[in-house]
Amino acid sequence: MKKLLLVQPTEESTLDLIHYSNSVLNTFKPLLPEGRLKEHLRSKKAINIPSLSLMILSALTPKDKFEVQFVDEKIESIDYDCEADLIAITTNTTIVNRAYEIATEFRKRGAKVVLGGVHSSVLPDEGLQYADAVAIGEAEHIWQKMLNDFLRGNLKGKYKAGKYVNMEHDYVIPDNSILKKEYYMFDTSIELSRGCPYNCSFCSNPIIYGNRYRTRDIEKVISQIEQTKSDYIFFADDNIIGKPKCAKTLLTELKKLDKRWVGSASVLLGRNPELTDLVIESGCKFLIMGLESTSREALAQIGKRQNFKKDYGKFVRYLQDNGVLVAGSFILGFDSDSTQTIREQYNYAQKQGFLFYMPGVLTPYPGTPLFNQLEREGRLIHKNWEKYNVRSGIPVFSGQNHTPEYLEQLENTVKTNGIHYFFGELQKPPKIIEKFTN
Repeated sequence: MKKLLLVQPTEESTLDLIHYSNSVLNTFKPLLPEGRLKEHLRSKKAINIPSLSLMILSALTPKDKFEVQFVDEKIESIDYDCEADLIAITTNTTIVNRAYEIATEFRKRGAKVVLGGVHSSVLPDEGLQYADAVAIGEAEHIWQKMLNDFLRGNLKGKYKAGKYVNMEHDYVIPDNSILKKEYYMFDTSIELSRGCPYNCSFCSNPIIYGNRYRTRDIEKVISQIEQTKSDYIFFADDNIIGKPKCAKTLLTELKKLDKRWVGSASVLLGRNPELTDLVIESGCKFLIMGLESTSREALAQIGKRQNFKKDYGKFVRYLQDNGVLVAGSFILGFDSDSTQTIREQYNYAQKQGFLFYMPGVLTPYPGTPLFNQLEREGRLIHKNWEKYNVRSGIPVFSGQNHTPEYLEQLENTVKTNGIHYFFGELQKPPKIIEKFTN
């Protein structure tokens, strides 16, 4: 039997964030009620979220032919001498340099290495400089072919999915048995849909998953949730209300379960009072909403005109008064931005009542229309992928208004707000903790 090792790389900024969060979490542990959430927050890796892609790979792997192991660099070091025969590494742009380092070390020891994920899907030729094969697109129509070719000693380099996965019939339940569950707040990740029709210029979602929502059978989603042991459920979808009718059915069924959940939703939720009430009644405790910018010019530039509505204050306060903590996710660094824009955006977030203001820097990830445009215009400063990080606060492209003063204020704003602001607010009892744990 062959040994398969699934690897989730991480980058230094994530490890720094985990160390920071751990010190903060220790300050409010006495405020928490008894129960599983308290136990998770006491764990030294409380903010970890399971890798959905690698759990899916494990579910697709025939266990009569492969012994599967999984290593998550956020919680343990990689043993390069583990004598695995095949190494599968997932990638996104921020962690891909680390993925290449890992691949190189394993290949030195004679193991075969395959890469997958968003970055490898859009830049497969780059990936092949470090690996024996690259998966392009969704794994469900690729993985078995790659494994069979590996067993025959005939990996072919590029494996491209010829079609999108039928989410109703072909979706496999992620194999969470590979996880060391004591290190995760959630014992799995729940996926309702893939794809997005909006084609925002900075987003990779429609490039990899297509420009329409493909949703799973709701009964199967609920069945998966019923089998989870965590009190809290994490929905991996970028927009859980992408198909309102489908979301309504899911949330109606979710109301019947004693679960709490965390996820992301479009601001279009604010135009649907019935769905908003279902979000509350179904147990949502934390919701991330992408407003992106307060500037109509910036929203038009990235193709997000659906966010033009300005006043969400009443809607946000309604959610939070009913126990749903709302994070407003924003982007800074547009050509039309200025130091005044940064101040205006922060003030706007406070006025709208968001408990969490989460700014990031506009980042042109490879394969996106934004990346292609900036590359054509010769405005990319470099292609050091680990610097392509929304949390860094440092743009990787030259902007029309990127003066030294603006860039300094931008970096300070992103680094002192965002996730650090989130953990700072957690130290202000009992406003946040009581709502999250009740």
